[in-house]
Amino acid sequence: SPIVGCPVYLAFWGVDTMKEAMDVLDVLVNKIQSHELYRWIKSSYHADARRHYDSFVPALSFIMTFPYYNEQYLHDGSPPADAEGPFLTVLRKEINEHTEEDRTHARLFLHDARHLNLGQVWGLQRPSTLLWTLWISPRLDPARAIQSERIKEVVNPIDAWPLYRYCHVAEIERDGNLIFSAAAVQANRIEEQTGTRPLYFGRHHLQRESGQVGVGDPRTVELPAEQSAHARGIIERKSALSAALNDELLRLAVDAQSQPTAGVLLYDEQVARLAGLRERAALYWDGKLPGQAWNIRSVEAPEQQDLWATWERHRQRFANHPFAALLRSASERDLGYFLRTATLLFSMRIGSLHTFYAHDGRVDQPAVGPGSEIIAFVRQAFSTEAESLMHDWDVLGMDRRIPWRMEELLNFWFLDEVYGRPEMQALHAFREQALQARNDPMITYWAFLSIHFMAQAFFANSKPLAKRFSEAHPELSPLLYLQGVHHLRYAEVVADWSAPSHPTSLGHLPVTAAQHQRILDMMEIFSALGLHQFDRLVQALTTDRERFRFLED
Repeated sequence: SPIVGCPVYLAFWGVDTMKEAMDVLDVLVNKIQSHELYRWIKSSYHADARRHYDSFVPALSFIMTFPYYNEQYLHDGSPPADAEGPFLTVLRKEINEHTEEDRTHARLFLHDARHLNLGQVWGLQRPSTLLWTLWISPRLDPARAIQSERIKEVVNPIDAWPLYRYCHVAEIERDGNLIFSAAAVQANRIEEQTGTRPLYFGRHHLQRESGQVGVGDPRTVELPAEQSAHARGIIERKSALSAALNDELLRLAVDAQSQPTAGVLLYDEQVARLAGLRERAALYWDGKLPGQAWNIRSVEAPEQQDLWATWERHRQRFANHPFAALLRSASERDLGYFLRTATLLFSMRIGSLHTFYAHDGRVDQPAVGPGSEIIAFVRQAFSTEAESLMHDWDVLGMDRRIPWRMEELLNFWFLDEVYGRPEMQALHAFREQALQARNDPMITYWAFLSIHFMAQAFFANSKPLAKRFSEAHPELSPLLYLQGVHHLRYAEVVADWSAPSHPTSLGHLPVTAAQHQRILDMMEIFSALGLHQFDRLVQALTTDRERFRFLED
């Protein structure tokens, strides 16, 4: 908005105040607080009170990424604008202090997961089922789509203005207060049954989800009608997403009521999907299922020639990374260890790419320029690839080798200072880039291509390693994902999946100057973050080998 922070424009517009937006929030909170989810959490349906937290299972990934949601999306580290004024400067400070506190809540959850044994209660103690639940399960895709929309709302550059950012933070704070008020009621029963006082699900967390952002009250701030309408729109859209997410949380909990654990539903889905994948893999290895006969890189328009040259320079940096020589020189004894370690370290990236393609990569309409149909085809096809990882996870025997409980594996994937935290920061940076371009097919296309810097280099070296492993273990199914066989689910989501009659690339289209610069910047971000992940793989395979000794044969 050109009038952000410029009160001089008030004379030319109708004048409202932030009170209008906050009044809308009050009305919507009063409406949503009657949602059946909260009654279900507080009910006594299950004899084991911990089962009333089943509804949090679809939000497990969001719970664990909440530190990054606050750090990378809600926190504002930019210097105050000259026209901001003392009140907005204070409000920005309070918002940032709030996000600093909220980023600690994932550790409160890990405390409860450990002391309440939620891995067993939820049936997620099996690492493959936890991986499936976090990132891949089709049953939980609606919840992931909603979370993608929530991030899309907050990464709008306009919404970095403190008054707009306040709307985002205030809505999620009020939303948190509702669900943790319900959870705290159940926490009393849980303490009676287990002797453990919950922190995340109890009063301790609720006191930090008070429904208030800070001591500052922006209700009296005058706004032009246009800005007031934008603030109300933020509240309305975010509240609608909260209600939709509540529906998904409740659906999983109700569906699981008759099951011994909520995880049974997800495990059964995982087993069924894996069985179908094995059938298609058998057809593929027997030569009865064609391979993929298309590529997202095709004819290159003159306007894109230097972009492709830059892309190739980045790709070469990955191809020449020391990890490549390390994998090529792997001894027969190290084959399994190298493949299992790479699988464990890259599992969160591979899993997250399902959401990245399926939801973050959607192009909103009206689109900026042509190519929406091509992006839809590519992203839907690529979104199925992570399921092949589950096949390789099973073949490599990851479940029986990983000794960690659910909370320990969550800590490794999301919060470990060497392997988890840097990777999560990278993944959220990827998401921000994609979600800021949700109506620009060209930017989205190059976001997909930028992922391939790392992918091409990795599979060029993992494929011969995986082939050697399969030859050494003829009693096992051949590895799929690690051999670069990713297309087996394409037919389920896109027509003409093998050799489509339409283009599969935007490489033939012109780019604007603004797109050109944005693409260059994005490639640089993706490249730097991906190379750091290769650095961590080398570290795990060499100097940190003792830490991952359990993955050896």
